[in-house]
Amino acid sequence: PYRSLDNLRAEEATHLVAGLSLRLAGGWHARVETYIKEFRHLIVQRLAPSSRFRAVYIGSIGGLTDVSGYQIRPDTALTLMPEAVNDANGRAQGLEVLIERRVQSPADPFSGWLAYTYASTTRRRKLNGEELVTTFDYDRPHALDVALNYRFGLNRRWQLGAVWRYGTGFPYTPPLRVEPLVGSVPHPNIADSLIYVVMIDPDTDLPRFMPDYGDHTNVNSARLPDYRRLDLRLSYKRTWTAGEWEVYLDVINVYNRRNVFYYQPVIDVVEYDLDLPVLFRRLPAPTLALQPVYMFPLLPTLGLSFSF
Repeated sequence: PYRSLDNLRAEEATHLVAGLSLRLAGGWHARVETYIKEFRHLIVQRLAPSSRFRAVYIGSIGGLTDVSGYQIRPDTALTLMPEAVNDANGRAQGLEVLIERRVQSPADPFSGWLAYTYASTTRRRKLNGEELVTTFDYDRPHALDVALNYRFGLNRRWQLGAVWRYGTGFPYTPPLRVEPLVGSVPHPNIADSLIYVVMIDPDTDLPRFMPDYGDHTNVNSARLPDYRRLDLRLSYKRTWTAGEWEVYLDVINVYNRRNVFYYQPVIDVVEYDLDLPVLFRRLPAPTLALQPVYMFPLLPTLGLSFSF
C-alpha cells in the first residue's frame, strides 16, 4: 500500500522477559514466563484527515429511502494514506504458563502439555498532537491449549492424540450505522464540472447505502466470539531399513464448531407492514446486519508420510 519506503528509520523494540523453569518427578516440567515489550517507530500508513462529501438526512415524507430528503455537505474523515511513516508505537505484556509431561522411556504411553497465555497488546499513534490508543488487531487476552497423547499396541507403534484450543476472539471495528453512498457525476449544465449526489441502485431505484464505522474511537471496539476447537489424530508408525513411514487420520474441529472468521456487513431496505393499507404502513428503511463468515468445519484427513 506504500508509494515509497524512503526516509524511514528502523523499527525498534525493547524486550524484558523473566521466567522460571522447573523439572519435576515423573517426567513433568513446568515453566512460567512474564514479559513486557515496547515497540517504537513502527512503520504504518500515514493517518490524516481528508475531505469528502456526506449525505445528511434533513427529513422527507418518503423517509430514509427518499433521495430528496438528503443534503450533500462537505465533511472530513480520517483516512489511511498510501504513504509509509514511523508514526506508531506499541506495547505488549503478558504471562505464559506451560505444564508438560514428556515420555520417559519407549514403554511410557502418556505425554502431553497444557499452555495458558494472558496477553495485552496495544498500538499508539498521534494525530494533531493527540495520542490515539487502540487495541492491536491480533490482541488475544486469553489463550489455552491442552494436548494429550497416548501410545499403545505392539512396541507403542499406535498413537492417539487430542488437542483442544481456546482463545478470546480477536478485536474488530463494528459498523455503527448506514449512510447513503455519495458519488460524483457530470454537472448537467456546466461542462467539465462534477456534482456530488446520492448514488441510486438501478435495480431498486433506491439510494445505495454503505456502512458507517464512526471515528477513531470505534477502532477495534468489539470482539469476535471466543474461539474453540478440538482436533484428534490417530497414527501408526513403522520403521524400515530405508526410513520411517506413518499412516495417520486427522480430524480437525471434531465437534464442528462454527468459529467466526470475520463479519460481513449486510445492508437491506426493509418494507414494513405490507399487510396494512399503504396509509398505515411505516416507511421503508435501511437495516444493517452482520453476517458471520466461518472458519473451516469438521475436516477429516487420511494421509501417509515417509521420512528417510
